[in-house]
Amino acid sequence: MNNLVFPGLLCLALVGCGGGTESTATITTPFTLTGTAARGAAISAGTVNAKCSDGTATTTTAANGSFTLIFNAGQTLPCMLQVTKAGVTPLELYSFASSSGNVNLTPLTDLALTKALAASPAVAYSSFDATEAAAIATGLSAAIAYLQTQLSAAAQGTLPADLMNLSFVVGDANDKLLDNIALALLAAGKSYADLVAAVKTSADLSTVLPVSSAGTGTTGGPAGCTGDVAAFFAANAKTYAGVAGTYDATPSGRPTVLGFVNGATYPVTVNGNCTITVGTYTLTYVDKTFFSVGQYDADVAGAGVAHGHYEKFSDGTSLLGFNDPATTNGIGFSMP
Repeated sequence: MNNLVFPGLLCLALVGCGGGTESTATITTPFTLTGTAARGAAISAGTVNAKCSDGTATTTTAANGSFTLIFNAGQTLPCMLQVTKAGVTPLELYSFASSSGNVNLTPLTDLALTKALAASPAVAYSSFDATEAAAIATGLSAAIAYLQTQLSAAAQGTLPADLMNLSFVVGDANDKLLDNIALALLAAGKSYADLVAAVKTSADLSTVLPVSSAGTGTTGGPAGCTGDVAAFFAANAKTYAGVAGTYDATPSGRPTVLGFVNGATYPVTVNGNCTITVGTYTLTYVDKTFFSVGQYDADVAGAGVAHGHYEKFSDGTSLLGFNDPATTNGIGFSMP
């Protein structure tokens, strides 16, 4: 119903409204949930559904993954959120909001709910009520702490404690954690479903995100092709046989991305001028990210691609990965 206050209801709060038996009315306060839906790349044109303690709402994500849900028809918190997007491999992720404000929909929010429930969030969403909300609220802090410990041990990056509702934008440090996980799964030959299964049983995530021994890169290398970055590219400059692997909601989910066929081999050339070429694409080193956490990691960009990473692991293997900005589907090239 609409949250309109009719003159007759005002009598409930006034002395001397004449006649009749008394009645009660519940007046709910409208609220809004805003956030970002991303899996590294933004989830564009995804359908966001919210199922609340009382009522529902729905909207569609913008090109940058942002969304706004307006609750002004009597809905009440808490709410469980779902983002879906149709495709060859349908996308489906979940999150939870106990108060109004910012809330995100990412693989990390999905994993946190999986751990808190020790079950698929889809099951809880289908029958969401006060009992399911209480189970999530009870287990969420421990679930996030588990993910923080496991992802840190796997050298994936630092997971913020407020991952469910922090404000982030696609491309920032928090978003890059999603890219790191997707590329690590690809390098290990694992899928997001494998990661979900491990989290559901509170397993050691090194089984799906294996850690390589420490590398020797430097943190915060200079922007541009200078210093440690230039030395890194020069030392690895040659043409490699790169085996393509496509990924989106789950790795290997789509057979073709940007014209590259899953499983096929393509020449990937690392150039001494801090660029990389593969097919018709040239990617150039663009920022200061250059980690020493078990691997070298150089962020790259090029026309027609998004979220590029070139990673060199301490065992000598390397990986190039980037996304199609139009569809947000990803492609990675594993190199010996």
